[in-house]
Amino acid sequence: MERKRIIQSLLFLLQLNVLIALKDDPCTTAKNLPNFELRLKAFKIDLARGDRPICDRYFIKEPGEWFRTVDGNEMVNNRTTFFECGTQYSIYMQGHVPSSLNRVVNRTACVIPSCTTKYNIQLKKCSNFTVYYLPRPSSCDQAYCFGFGENGIAPNITTDKPTVKYELVKSAGKTAAELSEQKLAFKCHFTPVVDGTNIIYYKVFWYVNDHTSTIFASQAVPKERLPETYLRGETGLDSIKLNIEISCKVRLHYHPKGPPGPSSEASEKFFAGIKPLKRAYEISRDNSTVIEFKLTVPFGCMYANHNDPYPLPCKHTISLTTPDYLKCSQGIYAVDMCGKLIESRKWNETQTISIKHKNDDNYRTIQTFEIHTETKVRINGEPFWDGVELPTVFINVIEGTNKWKNKKCEAVSDPHMTSFANRHYESQEPGTYTLYRNKDPVGNINEIQMKVTPCNYVKYGNYEHMNQCTCGIAARASSDVYVIDRCPGTVPFYFGFKSCVEDILNVMKKANDEHDYEIHFPSGTSLDVRLNSIFDKTHFTSERWTLELQIHPSIADEGRSQGLCGSVEKDELIDPNNVDLTHDEYLFTQSWRVADADNMFKMTLERLQSFPKTRKARDLCICEKPSLSSGTIKNTLTCTNAKGLISCDKDKMKPVQKDVCYERHNRRKRSVKHSFTFTPKIVIEPKLKRSKRAISANITNMTKAQAKTWCENYMNSSPAFLACQDIPNTNSTRAIEICVMDILTTNSTVFAAAPRESMKAGCLKEIARNDTLLNVTKNGEKIADKILSIACPGECSGHGVCTKGVCQCNDNFGGGDCSIDINEPPEVYAVNYETGGLCDKLFCKEAIVDGDLFLDRSGLTCKMQRFEMTMNGTSWDLETSHVPGSHNTLSDIRCKFPRSNSKRSTLSSIGFISGYKIAVSNNNKNFSEAHAVYILDSTCQDTLNVSGQLRFALKPGFCFIHGSCVPDGVQKKCYECDIRQNKFEWTYRETEKGCTKEENSHLWVIGVVLAVLLLILIGLVFFYILKKKHRVVQDSYGMPNPHGQASKYSK
Repeated sequence: MERKRIIQSLLFLLQLNVLIALKDDPCTTAKNLPNFELRLKAFKIDLARGDRPICDRYFIKEPGEWFRTVDGNEMVNNRTTFFECGTQYSIYMQGHVPSSLNRVVNRTACVIPSCTTKYNIQLKKCSNFTVYYLPRPSSCDQAYCFGFGENGIAPNITTDKPTVKYELVKSAGKTAAELSEQKLAFKCHFTPVVDGTNIIYYKVFWYVNDHTSTIFASQAVPKERLPETYLRGETGLDSIKLNIEISCKVRLHYHPKGPPGPSSEASEKFFAGIKPLKRAYEISRDNSTVIEFKLTVPFGCMYANHNDPYPLPCKHTISLTTPDYLKCSQGIYAVDMCGKLIESRKWNETQTISIKHKNDDNYRTIQTFEIHTETKVRINGEPFWDGVELPTVFINVIEGTNKWKNKKCEAVSDPHMTSFANRHYESQEPGTYTLYRNKDPVGNINEIQMKVTPCNYVKYGNYEHMNQCTCGIAARASSDVYVIDRCPGTVPFYFGFKSCVEDILNVMKKANDEHDYEIHFPSGTSLDVRLNSIFDKTHFTSERWTLELQIHPSIADEGRSQGLCGSVEKDELIDPNNVDLTHDEYLFTQSWRVADADNMFKMTLERLQSFPKTRKARDLCICEKPSLSSGTIKNTLTCTNAKGLISCDKDKMKPVQKDVCYERHNRRKRSVKHSFTFTPKIVIEPKLKRSKRAISANITNMTKAQAKTWCENYMNSSPAFLACQDIPNTNSTRAIEICVMDILTTNSTVFAAAPRESMKAGCLKEIARNDTLLNVTKNGEKIADKILSIACPGECSGHGVCTKGVCQCNDNFGGGDCSIDINEPPEVYAVNYETGGLCDKLFCKEAIVDGDLFLDRSGLTCKMQRFEMTMNGTSWDLETSHVPGSHNTLSDIRCKFPRSNSKRSTLSSIGFISGYKIAVSNNNKNFSEAHAVYILDSTCQDTLNVSGQLRFALKPGFCFIHGSCVPDGVQKKCYECDIRQNKFEWTYRETEKGCTKEENSHLWVIGVVLAVLLLILIGLVFFYILKKKHRVVQDSYGMPNPHGQASKYSK
């Protein structure tokens, strides 16, 4: 056995040496020198006819390369003359080709005429060819000369000027199993020459884009074999892409290897590929147009049977791709599909792609956009059709009307309304209202519903008043719905997507501020939401949340906006029936109260997800290059998070995750196999608790004049509020008016911050929308830069310093406005709430924690204690890990499963499922209560409801072995899953060939173990005896006397 291993090792080393030798042997690595057929000594060029000489500086890399001969044509070894060998200055060799094999020899190569310029070349004779090491020439036009050709007379005539034509040629499959197909071929068409004496041979030269070098030079053939001169995939096209200019020339020969006659004129260049009919289009803002393309050549398809007269129809694709720069708020997007499917039988018709300018709420549009397009062929299509980049098309966008600019709609405090037309009115009745609605000409709906509930009770003498505040919004874009519901009675608070069927509604959170959000509609309209909390200890037992709202219209709202925000163009209050109620604000507000049947806050998920999808007139898709890998265009759009609708500045805004919504939709599509029988319903008890963030109601009794003085002083104490008064379309006077009204109606200053922060938010939005403000100066300082550096939310609540527009909080405080005590842990309601605390490891990659007051800061931490559990519910705790929390909103975060347990399949021998108990901290010190998530594999694991208790079971037809699901009957060497024998261990297969009896196998293993233990024991005894003997000798001859006296044996 040992000898066999040695021989195998020696053979391996021998094979390795042979491979290394072959890798370095030029006989195996040399390549063909381009244009070899033009390098014959007999091949002369004529510059007057437009021939271009070969220059090997274009074909040989520095300092040189190995090339092999073709058809036995060795390098010419006698002096050549000008314009021979297809070049102007030919290079010939001094000396002969060696006759012995596998020996490298040195030679000198000379450049005509006098060998003043020379090169050191090397040769090696291989089996039936020779390889040459050729240095790169120092200048053009120099080229190495190979072969002499046949001696004879060169024709002194040529053909007429040729033209390039195309045709589809039927090509048989390479094997009997492969189908025949049509292939594109280009023909150099000319009138054959009539010569009554000699046979004429035609040699065709093909050029791409210029006449510098050939892509293919055919053999010289008689006219009966002219199809052999066609340019097709295998003769050169497969090495390039279409959208090229093709031309050809012809030379005549009297002998296939004889000297050629003069070159014909070059044909006119023929454009082969796809080209846009126009390179520039002009459209108005938020409008669409059609780009037109035309194919100049057809493409081939497969035959169902070789003898069929016509092939099957097939399609090619023109796909839109998004340029790298196109990631900001505006762009050009595809309508209906991300490109065009071209049918083979309609290839010569004009092809069109519909595109649309994607609008936003910025005042000025980007003037010019680029459209990039690229082809994708069917599987097994000809490679030169694949990945063809079409010429860039430019889209010039013209500004539309300006009626929508400088407009916004507001709902502030309890709530004080401002319409798009800047009309101020009150809406202080509880209920759900349509704040904004837009229905475009084809029926697509954008809508915002606002929920108003009691938030602050006031009693002063005989005066009693209950203030109403906005506590929830539901935003809809066709079938996508996003809800923020922090109203009393909502348990838990809802903060997320309820439907994301189309993925066209996008929500952004301000970085480092978990209370500030933007919702972007596909029309370009946006909604800003700011969350505040107040605490009225005289009437309520817990805090009340208020939402400050600002809607910023786009050009799509002109003539279409409805609701409490009113019309963009007209200063009127119009009800849903188009009746003007400007004279009665109360009737107007009540006319937009939402009936229960249309109330998105009360709708089931199924009802919300059943809203009509976007009609095709507004189906927009950002077409990214990676989508081309499939080679197909989907009729159903999958838009990639609508990058065109969100801000480019990732340092300022972060997208709110849609993973819970995606998972909700995916669960409805999954098979029964990947599901659980019982999903627990997590019951969340309301927390009657006030956060340190809540603003207390400071009771006061002011006259109107006193309230105005107080509000002016309060507002003007904010540097950003003062600076924003220089920005157009901001109304500091209105902010003070709202402050005064709130003090008089509540006898407190509890709402004073809301109008101040709303005015600051509008100011910042105006700067973002109107880029002309970036250059406005005051006292030599740019106003916008100053505001951006001092405008911090809530003036940092007195617990921090405003630095470059961001609050730097003092110790023990956090939040975007430094209002939250981070020593108080956040509330955690549940983990994976929507799935009942279950995590299917096939789809669930992290834990989703629902709660409240999660802060977007570095200290956000998930403490995760792993546990295991048996099928009957017995559990035990294992290791604990701390991982950073990934902030999503104020009410939810993501906790990634620890890396060491990312597979989550390694269980102990008695554990059936695993999981984590998760607690959360805002400072990595003070943690919330822990809640559990159970990790299962729905392939074979299931859940049961046993008297209201969650229990686990194994699905029929499976074993569960060492943490993995194994179908019944699966074999693994001598073992198999046999559910009749043991569902939790491999069953030994005694009858399998090569498998010994289990008892003998076990006895052999036991014997080996005992023998090893015996040897270890003998070794230990032997070591002990030696050590004892050594100690006795040492005691006798070298140890000191314990009493300090010298031994009688010491010297």
